[in-house]
Amino acid sequence: MNEFGEFRIAPGAVGRVIRAYTSGYTRDYVTFQAGEAVTVERQDTDWPGWLWCAGADGRAAWVAKALLEDRDGLTVLREDYTNHELEVQPGDRLALHRLVSGWYWAEDAQGQAGWVPAECVEVISS
Repeated sequence: MNEFGEFRIAPGAVGRVIRAYTSGYTRDYVTFQAGEAVTVERQDTDWPGWLWCAGADGRAAWVAKALLEDRDGLTVLREDYTNHELEVQPGDRLALHRLVSGWYWAEDAQGQAGWVPAECVEVISS
């Protein structure tokens, strides 16, 4: 785990989906840019480490606390971020890139990248 509470994944790590996941976000994914200020409105009770954050223009999404920092009295994104979630089925293989607060940032066989709950994935090679 690094200083921000994120677990880095070994390059080339692969996971197999062991439980289906259907995203709650089907169309309107939110993207924040690195350095963008957000307002933290609440903490997720089901997924500790995730905060509901709103941008100045009203866009809002769950963001991992590990991806935020305090800068000059503002809460800002450390890096570009999207709340895009992958919909996966048992047996799907995923390239695993990082693990943050119980979610993998992963890529499926079609090249789509997004968040998948770690509880839905078994690491098969690292």
